[in-house]
Amino acid sequence: MSVSQSFLPQVLQGQSQANRTSSPAHSSEEIDKHPEVPYEPLSVSEPGEEEVQLGESQGVQGESDMGLKEGYQRPERRSGDAVAKLAALVSVSIIVVATWVMGLFNPPYSWFTWHPLLQTLGIAIFTYGVLTLQPTSQPKTKAAGLLRHQLAMITLGFPTFILGTLAVVYTKSINDKPHFQSWHGLIGIITMALGLCQVLLGAGSVWFNGWLFGGNPKAKFVWKYHRYVIRASGVVWSE
Repeated sequence: MSVSQSFLPQVLQGQSQANRTSSPAHSSEEIDKHPEVPYEPLSVSEPGEEEVQLGESQGVQGESDMGLKEGYQRPERRSGDAVAKLAALVSVSIIVVATWVMGLFNPPYSWFTWHPLLQTLGIAIFTYGVLTLQPTSQPKTKAAGLLRHQLAMITLGFPTFILGTLAVVYTKSINDKPHFQSWHGLIGIITMALGLCQVLLGAGSVWFNGWLFGGNPKAKFVWKYHRYVIRASGVVWSE
């Protein structure tokens, strides 16, 4: 046996002894003496990361909501429209039917007979003109509703009121009676003046892009006064 062969086992034996002395052995009793560590779930987020994720999620939701709002179309009808429409139609129908029955079935007839018939008919046409425009909200339906509104108000409703007024004026003239001496006559002429204002305000705010009132968007501010006058006219007509 050579010297190198006899020296190698001694070196390996010395290294194994050194390893045993450097890492002390622990008995099972000593291991049991270590305190138990409570279980905690593994967290993969760092401080502040939850807020960032929440902000990102809200941002994504906001973007999605914005997209929905852009593609959202307002409904044509609002809550309460059906009830209001029914109430208006029932009221106008009662006025028209009652007036026409009393006018047509109570001779003798004269030029004055046309006065209550035409005035109540004008109220019915005006009611349709308002109802056909109010529920609209989309550009196409607004344009179609505005056309029906103008046809009802300007070409049918207001001329009907003028004919009804001329009927009573002619009746008083041929009978040599004074005009506008009663409250009914005064309220009637005020109503006609308000109707003329309605034609000027309504037509002037939309015809030729509102040229009469300085063009759009200035002309659009006249719309609210247009509504105020029609409400005042409705109160007077109801008298």
